[in-house]
Amino acid sequence: MTESPASGSRPPVDEAQRVAALDLERSFIVQAPAGSGKTELLTQRLLKLLVRVPRPERVLAITFTRKATQEMRARILRRLRQARDGTVPEPHEAAAVRLAGEVLANDARHGWNLLDQPGRLRILTIDALCAQLLQRSPEHGAAVSGLRLLEQPRALYRKAVRRLLDDLDDPDAFDGGAALHASLVRVLLHLDGDVQRLEDLLMDMLQIRDQWTDLLVGRAGGGMHDSLRHVLRQRQAAELEAFRRALGRDGFDRAVALVQDIGAAVDAADHPAARLAALPAGTDPEHALWQAYWLAQVLTRADGQPRGRTAVKPGLFPGAGTDQRPQIDALSEHYQHWFDSSTAQAAIERIARHPPLAEEPLSTRSGETTGPRAGDPVLNDVLALLTVLLAELNLTMGEAGATDFQHLAQAALSCLETEPDGGVSPVLLAEDLRLEHLLVDEFQDTSHIQHRLIRRLTEGWTPGDGRT
Repeated sequence: MTESPASGSRPPVDEAQRVAALDLERSFIVQAPAGSGKTELLTQRLLKLLVRVPRPERVLAITFTRKATQEMRARILRRLRQARDGTVPEPHEAAAVRLAGEVLANDARHGWNLLDQPGRLRILTIDALCAQLLQRSPEHGAAVSGLRLLEQPRALYRKAVRRLLDDLDDPDAFDGGAALHASLVRVLLHLDGDVQRLEDLLMDMLQIRDQWTDLLVGRAGGGMHDSLRHVLRQRQAAELEAFRRALGRDGFDRAVALVQDIGAAVDAADHPAARLAALPAGTDPEHALWQAYWLAQVLTRADGQPRGRTAVKPGLFPGAGTDQRPQIDALSEHYQHWFDSSTAQAAIERIARHPPLAEEPLSTRSGETTGPRAGDPVLNDVLALLTVLLAELNLTMGEAGATDFQHLAQAALSCLETEPDGGVSPVLLAEDLRLEHLLVDEFQDTSHIQHRLIRRLTEGWTPGDGRT
């Protein structure tokens, strides 16, 4: 889709696609930029569906915020009132108002009385849908019954994380405590003892736990490692992007190249410039993370604080000679520029304090790459902590009388799962008999668990059965 003309004086160039998306015999994904008319098209499809169905509840429109739900409902009701009152619409509204008139005719035939009973329009946030499903399942609904739904649950996550750290502080507090305490110590050592960094990491993992909880419960071996590595990479990629932005993309790439040239001449293998120079070539995101980390180490003192404005000098690189002087001078110019930027300094300090949660790729000076070290010990330790953290979160939620959207969605998904005897869930069966058409606004906002819930609701649908 492309932008539709505001004046409506001529049809948009993608008119054929817009017409096709209103074909009620087919299902569609609509992708288009902001301001191109997606919401209006969704409104028209919803109205056209309401012309066809015998009950308005057979159409479900899902949004992701209360504001979007209110706006969608208001838009539908406005079109219905325009049709009822015979209002002359703007040209770009004409199609929707014409459809609204047909909806009112269907409304009269079946006695819906939508204008007086707008609650019959199933336009819901996905969280409201989850709550509806749970109301029909006393067993699963009990898991969240009476709990306050927190829109901002970070404080709850922090409390659960701190409980975990307190519980693991004493290795003899419970069975298995010594092993978990050892895992905690190793992860903290990897993070240079930065407890705040560990807290933030674990809180972030709770916020996206729908991406890893099922795999963790099943402990699916290498698959779990791959999943966790993917999640951690996403988080660290965001940090790397912020680092590159703060330094300037060209500045970052140029500084890495300069330090590589300098580091090749450094005679101390553990010097950060030498470590950066020893990294194997490649475009793997983890390589870029380690490049950023060792570059930041060059630009900060051992205590993680920034070097002085003119501290990037030849003496900083033992073994570097006159051949490396141009590169050192160029690096010093870059650093003096970053020294004047509080954003750049903060980014350098943050990266310097936080080594990537991934094994460092190794390389010999001859260019022979040994690859990542085997075993993923850091991931194993993080997995062990996450297992206990889930239990801590459930306890914390229960004590606080509160829950979050993920817990609500997981409970709703559970009430749709197959019964222990292999039978279809009564809640799913009831929804399947009721629901014929599903519309999802802003589908890119779905989380993993919400996507699974939508898939579960529609997995019995087949081509040609009239459902879209």
